[in-house]
Amino acid sequence: MNTFFEYKDTNITFDEVDNAEKNKLFRDFINKYHSYVKYKDVPQRRVNWLIWNGMDLIGCIGFSSCVLAVGDRDRWIGWTKEQRQQLSNSMANNYRFCLKPDTGIKNLGSRVLKMVRIEGAKRWKERYGDDLILMETYVLKNENRRGAVYLADNWTHVGRTSGVSIKKAPIKAWLSG
Repeated sequence: MNTFFEYKDTNITFDEVDNAEKNKLFRDFINKYHSYVKYKDVPQRRVNWLIWNGMDLIGCIGFSSCVLAVGDRDRWIGWTKEQRQQLSNSMANNYRFCLKPDTGIKNLGSRVLKMVRIEGAKRWKERYGDDLILMETYVLKNENRRGAVYLADNWTHVGRTSGVSIKKAPIKAWLSG
């Protein structure tokens, strides 16, 4: 089931990536415009959208399964290990988000995040059957990136990660931790 929605009073539309042709557009856009993380296929829950302004592809955004364990986030939520295991399907990770530079559209980043928080939660429920109660993201901070677009959309900074990436997290280790 394809979802297509638009931001009211604009030409901005969101088209769900649901076939190989759209996936290639998504992948190529990420590889061209995302400054530090290139596209990778991952075997997990995922919903991706192409963001259009009329006929011009201006961005991509994607949500995937949450990161299983992040100390600062887990302490901020306050869930027990059992609650985290039970509710992890109700969290999603904004694993990709990039926009074409200089679109001339005021507040485009926070507008996109707002729309996807609303419509993305609906789509997550339709596709996977889980109510989306939390969305997370990770920002590689430097002098050019401080997470300003997320802060403008009222996302809450809850801490830092260790910066260690695990390519294939063993579920047995996570369940025991």
